[in-house]
Parts: sequence; structure tokens; C-alpha cells
Amino acid sequence: MEASPAVRAATERDIPHLVELSRLVQDLHVAAHPDVFRPSSDLPSIEDFFSKSISDTSQHVLVAEVDGMAVGYLCATIEREPAHTFKRDTTRLYVHQVAVATNRRRRGIGRALFAAVEQIAQDQSIDDIALDTWSFNQEAQDFFASLGFSVYKINLWKRGHRGDKASGRKL
Repeated sequence: MEASPAVRAATERDIPHLVELSRLVQDLHVAAHPDVFRPSSDLPSIEDFFSKSISDTSQHVLVAEVDGMAVGYLCATIEREPAHTFKRDTTRLYVHQVAVATNRRRRGIGRALFAAVEQIAQDQSIDDIALDTWSFNQEAQDFFASLGFSVYKINLWKRGHRGDKASGRKL
């Protein structure tokens, strides 16, 4: 029987594992929208992203381990928006990246990462946790729904309205 995942804050030593795990999700995005997403081959840039994220106090980079091996991660940022004419002030914990090793999915790792995020939100008196997912990623949408997430905003786009020759999009 496999051990339960342990979730902890990421350190610089985790960066090689974070890079590899992030490539799983990035490659999925590149396959769906190569005109939007960059290939995961720029390893120094990805390493720099994680290094900065780990050292940024407004961010939480978590690693899930099983038997001492990194098998998942999650990045979340505390977002604060001041009140303005139309909206009240808001503070939320925004999950902008999550990945679990393909051979470790459906074993409670994602749930453990989100339980840790919920604990962070509770400890910091943050009521809302938000995230987004691309419309092509039904597996992620189903997982997030199973955790109690629901749609609160829908983004739409109209592609190719300028006939952008550089991207190959047509009117």
C-alpha cells in the first residue's frame, strides 16, 4: 500500500522536480494552443520562475511527496484588490498552477495539495480560493468540481479578428 502524500512548502532543492512536473501541464497546454503557450523546453526560464515564486512571500509553492519523492505541486498567490466604484475589496488565494505526476493521479495527491491550500487560507483569514482552467481540460474541471469549486466567471475570446499573419490565424 502506498504511503499518504505529505505536503510541505517547496524549497530551492525542489526546483528540478517542479520543472519536470510543470512540463506535464505545460505540454498539455501547448498541444491545445501552440499559438498561446510556449514550449516547456526553456528550462532556465522555468527554473527562474520557480526560484522567484519560492522566495516571494505573497506566493505559496507546495510540494506533495510520497516516500520522499515529489509527485505533485501547487502554486498559489495571495491577491488583494482594493474596493472601487463597482466592487468591494477582495482578498483571495488564487491557485495558478497545479500538477500531479501522471502515474500518481487519482491517489489523493491533488486533494492533499488543495487541503493544504485551504489550511493556508484559513490560517490567513482568507475566505475565497479561486482558480481557472482552460476549456479543453475537462479532467481538471471535473477534479476541481469534485473539490467544491464552481464557475463564478466565464472568459470568452474571439480569435483572429485582426488576421494576425504571424500566428497563422485567419479572419
